[in-house]
Amino acid sequence: MVVQDKSGLSHVVAYAFVASEQQHVVTSLLEIFVQENSAATNTKVVVIDKDFTEVNAVKAAFPGSPAVQLCEFHVKKAFETAAAQLGKSPDERKRLLGSFSEMLHAPTFRNMMTQKLNLKGMPVQKPPAISQKTGATSQRCGYGTIVIKSSQKATIYTNNRVESHNAKIKNALSSSSKLHEALRGLLKLCTSLSQETHHKTILLKTCDFYSYEGHEGVQEQCRKVLTPYACKY
Repeated sequence: MVVQDKSGLSHVVAYAFVASEQQHVVTSLLEIFVQENSAATNTKVVVIDKDFTEVNAVKAAFPGSPAVQLCEFHVKKAFETAAAQLGKSPDERKRLLGSFSEMLHAPTFRNMMTQKLNLKGMPVQKPPAISQKTGATSQRCGYGTIVIKSSQKATIYTNNRVESHNAKIKNALSSSSKLHEALRGLLKLCTSLSQETHHKTILLKTCDFYSYEGHEGVQEQCRKVLTPYACKY
């Protein structure tokens, strides 16, 4: 499980190794996480992939009814797969995917519903099933989108944030057939992540960060300070 802080950085906060991802198993794991973390009651948004088993588990385990939003990458991939099975021409599939993308990135609920009607009105024998499911999810979120858009501090794709970390775990587990050596690799990974987080926390507390776009004159101030230094050495 990965959480995002106010700076848009990701932090791994929990691991779970299960043989079956059935709803009652996932619900039980999430309930343990909620019980052990009081901050879970303040959770506003949970991002998952297209597994609707997780949707029900999140709703059952998390108090406060957080919005359950779907990963854009997984939704688009599933829709593209379903659209390819309709037997339509490349141009027709392109229009279908374009309308679906407009629905995903609609700035308001009204715009999303307009694009949804356009999508349903396209001359296809059977619309991809994923469109109906994602549309229902977006209505439950109470806003005109089913994903967290990239206009925020960081694009939130579960594959970017979770799968990349899972790859590191898989490398540690496959490094040896002996359990104690595999666990040692996981502990080293956790230690490294903890040190990195501690270092970033110190930087946030002790440094001031600026951007050229947000602060006028920052570039000129840097030039005045750094140019003499660079010329000296």
